[in-house]
Amino acid sequence: MPKLTKRRVSEAQDLEESYRLADIVKQRQKTLAALKLKAGELVLDIGCGVGFLTHEMALQVGKSGKVIGLDKNPEMISL
Repeated sequence: MPKLTKRRVSEAQDLEESYRLADIVKQRQKTLAALKLKAGELVLDIGCGVGFLTHEMALQVGKSGKVIGLDKNPEMISL
């Protein structure tokens, strides 16, 4: 796991803030609506980044479902 430094923490906070911008939130909502996920489904999120959409999909499929997030950049996953 990458070492956390003040710089990395600051970068992570900036990235998190960008994922909360209205346009990005709206895009995630449209994606979720289009997917029409149901409880118990299995989802593979390729290129999940820091996992905002992955988390929201997990809420939709519930405990009986499963969401797996993959990203080629290990630093994205570690955030």
